[in-house]
Amino acid sequence: MTKFLTKDLTLTALSEVEIEGCVFQRSIEGSTVYRTESELQYLSEKAHGIITVPAGFLTDLASIPKVAQGIFMLHDDPVILKPSVIHDFLYGNKGRINVTADDLQMPVLLTRQECDSILCHEAMLDCGALLSQVDLVYGALRVFGDSWGIGYPLVERFVL
Repeated sequence: MTKFLTKDLTLTALSEVEIEGCVFQRSIEGSTVYRTESELQYLSEKAHGIITVPAGFLTDLASIPKVAQGIFMLHDDPVILKPSVIHDFLYGNKGRINVTADDLQMPVLLTRQECDSILCHEAMLDCGALLSQVDLVYGALRVFGDSWGIGYPLVERFVL
């Protein structure tokens, strides 16, 4: 049974003019930027609740270089499409999100490693990814993923 509580995800590709008016940093220069037209909800064991990506969120989906897309998978392959939106949301908020559990909103602070694990070890597997795909994506994220800097407040996890 899928842990994606939203069955369909509607995305709209933005034009370069629309992108210029947004505060958005592409993972790969020249990649297509999409806007979610509906919210996306995912029940994550690692985040201890439902992660909700709001309608209007901007994403460039999976940051797979074009040269690797032909060999590995396309950036919008079904096994990584919805998971990459969740992951972009987590990274965009540097792991600081609210989750819904037992009808309550709770603040959560996830590490980069936890965000990568939600993408690979939960959401991608939930979408039917092969273990080899999961291992490759997870390994690439651990090496090339965005660094959150030395000042990332891990101690806050225990204060929230």
